[in-house]
Amino acid sequence: MAEAMSVSSSGRWIVEYSPSEGSEDDGRLTGGGEDEEALEPCAKRRKALEDDSFLRIKPTVSVSSDDAATDDAMTVPAAVLTMFEGADDTGFEDAVKHDGRTRSFPHVAGNWATHLFVPFCTNSTFGSLVTHLMDELNRWFAASDAHMQVDTLTPTMHLIPANELHISVSRTVTVRHHWIRPLVDSLRKQLQSKSSFVCAFEGLRFYCNDEKTRSFLGLRVSLGRRALAGIAESVNSAFDQFSLPHFYKEMDFHLSIAWWLGNILPNITDDLQRQLQGSFEDFISSRQLSFEVHELHCKTGNKTFSLSLR
Repeated sequence: MAEAMSVSSSGRWIVEYSPSEGSEDDGRLTGGGEDEEALEPCAKRRKALEDDSFLRIKPTVSVSSDDAATDDAMTVPAAVLTMFEGADDTGFEDAVKHDGRTRSFPHVAGNWATHLFVPFCTNSTFGSLVTHLMDELNRWFAASDAHMQVDTLTPTMHLIPANELHISVSRTVTVRHHWIRPLVDSLRKQLQSKSSFVCAFEGLRFYCNDEKTRSFLGLRVSLGRRALAGIAESVNSAFDQFSLPHFYKEMDFHLSIAWWLGNILPNITDDLQRQLQGSFEDFISSRQLSFEVHELHCKTGNKTFSLSLR
């Protein structure tokens, strides 16, 4: 959108807008099947911001000396001066708004957090398993916390929402906006020879992220590990073209089902591990808990791309 500024008879600046191509587009990818034209409005706006000639002052009325003197003495309204008070410019989000969770790295304008994973669709059998395991955990932690000091109590447990369940095949990395389309194209090329496969779970394990800010309980993959490792290597190859970090060398593929703030691994005893493993094995002994993998998802910012397997 082009802008122009003029002076009214009252001596105030008026901003005039003239329509231009792409004026309704914020420059982000908004749907499947976009092409390079989707990036043009963003590029045009960026060019306009770099060139201050887009502010064209057009005096349309004469201004008297008294009016001019008034303009010289004009002060910035208090509402404008205070409109950004209290704003957090560190790039980190308020942890209170996200159950205490914090970003692994600060948000930087133009950088998009990107992550590759296998989506998981839950069912009634899986839901029953999670409920069973959570009941076991709650009983264990309640009994354990009864003998501990307040400052060593286990943090609150949070279930991961069904629509967020997944198996990661990459780290979470940051990419520039103009890398998104080339990266997705490279991932499609790397994965085009990969076939669909079946996964199954064999047990449980507790994990902690690299920053020690969150802990997780995950179901470990048994059947399908080799196929997942091949996919992770293909993702690494695509990431190499953009100097992005590889997936973990120890590829322990798992589906996280619950999380806690901080590092709770010191609270996890061998007895708890054995009890949970026994409960898991008893549950699946008479039930089928496998699933087919037909696609990967690449989530970048608020955008998700589907990458189909053969």
